[in-house]
Amino acid sequence: MLQDAKIVLRSNPVEIVLIGPGSAHLSPDTMAQSLGSIAPQASILRLPPEFKTQNAQEATSILLEIFGVSATLPT
Repeated sequence: MLQDAKIVLRSNPVEIVLIGPGSAHLSPDTMAQSLGSIAPQASILRLPPEFKTQNAQEATSILLEIFGVSATLPT
């Protein structure tokens, strides 16, 4: 998956790179460093480790907060 991300970053300029909680092989820090070196102009944002266990509403709230969007979600 990291190789795919590197290909995309080399072929398309991006403003944001969103890093997930990591994998069994690479830590989020390693992924951020590797991808950030390919796209130095991009902001590197990271999902918290518990993101993958959140329900849809909680995950949406986390993403809105990461991207600095203020919104009230229906409950």
